[in-house]
Amino acid sequence: MYLLREQRDRSLLTLELSGHMTTDEAVAMICFAAEMVRTDGLKAVRVDTQALEFGPDRPGAVAAVLAALTPGGVRVAVIAPESQLRQCARILRLAHLEDAAVFSSPGEAENWLAERIGHRRQLPPTARRHVDDLLGVAPAPDPSSAPARHIGAA
Repeated sequence: MYLLREQRDRSLLTLELSGHMTTDEAVAMICFAAEMVRTDGLKAVRVDTQALEFGPDRPGAVAAVLAALTPGGVRVAVIAPESQLRQCARILRLAHLEDAAVFSSPGEAENWLAERIGHRRQLPPTARRHVDDLLGVAPAPDPSSAPARHIGAA
């Protein structure tokens, strides 16, 4: 069984796996999750397998579907108990994902994902001016040219 939760404000999709999961269920979950990531432009996926009792019996098939459907530029963190670390790492290795890792603690996974979620591409100043000119956006005032203000006791 699985549960999908999307946090658009964090650009994050969380998948929680529990009980027994067949290969067919894993493939269906990956298809659905990949569509959500593509459609909503999500940047990160957290897969929590801590409550999973029995995983897919064909990890190679799961990895192939994962490789085919995971959009580029998406960071994938898998949280697994010690007993599943090797199996999860094997699936990710077979999938050849460019930005994926397995963690034994939710805190480690969260910190690693936060790097991706918080990352926003910044344009160089010249490119930013060109974009602003094309869009007719007034430039923001330069904070260094504003008069100094002091608040509080001297």
